[in-house]
Amino acid sequence: MKKLLSFVVIILLSFAMSSTFGQGKNYIGIGANLALPMGTFGDAAGMGFGGSASFEMEFTPNITGIASAGYLKFGGKDFGFFSYDYDAIPIMAGIKYYFTPANPFYAIGQIGFQIFNANASYTGPFGFDVSGSSTEFAFAIGAGYEVPVGTNGAIDLTGTFNIVSDLNYIGIRAAYRFGL
Repeated sequence: MKKLLSFVVIILLSFAMSSTFGQGKNYIGIGANLALPMGTFGDAAGMGFGGSASFEMEFTPNITGIASAGYLKFGGKDFGFFSYDYDAIPIMAGIKYYFTPANPFYAIGQIGFQIFNANASYTGPFGFDVSGSSTEFAFAIGAGYEVPVGTNGAIDLTGTFNIVSDLNYIGIRAAYRFGL
């Protein structure tokens, strides 16, 4: 875990240092996220909602580095006196590859980790609350499309398949991306 955290911190710091000395453009993105749990995670959790922020740095006209962090709240289940839910904090870094410099379609790949929390409560006699957390290695692959807005901004629509141990989900993000 410490090695993975160190790796992500180094990636984020290199983005920050490169933005100071690099020649490419830099962007900030603020977005809303939707998460659709898959497999056994989909059996236990409901749809997830949340938000995220990203920093992007253009390396070449076709390749942009991206670092992002967010928060997702997944619905849970209610069984009378007993209920539970999940939340996740994804912290990822990766690359966007634009198929041509003038084309707004891109492929995206990210690697990082996600911190998952499970919360359960019993409201019957002698009620109690229990919670636990787990940090999981994660990677995501997907595609996106950017719709230009004005001279310096774009609406960024992204779909990804997020592979996180047994907690896999399909992620959909709509964000406003603007240049610095």
